[in-house]
Amino acid sequence: EIREQIIKYRSDRNLLGNSNIHIDHIVPFHLLVADFLRDHNLDWITIKSQIIETEKVQAFKLHRYKLAAQKLANKWRQYHHKHAKITPISVKDNLRKAVKSDLPLWRYKNARGEAF
Repeated sequence: EIREQIIKYRSDRNLLGNSNIHIDHIVPFHLLVADFLRDHNLDWITIKSQIIETEKVQAFKLHRYKLAAQKLANKWRQYHHKHAKITPISVKDNLRKAVKSDLPLWRYKNARGEAF
């Protein structure tokens, strides 16, 4: 759902086509998701059935998802655009972080320590 924002970020910084750089969230992505759910009075159980996996690259533990409900997807894109702080990071460092945080999304807590 946020792919366009990432592409624009890369384009604005002349990073398009640079396969050695990933774009990462400064505040971890799972915290952003948890705060979005809380701010919209949603919980993981409610929203889990509306998530569709669109891509999976096993070697990198990469998953891409989208929301089935377009209205909710639009809210998420707007929320991400407003609240996400992103930064370039080396592929190696980003994949190292991904392996360390290999918990299912529903096991996380938001920035306030609330389970979702």
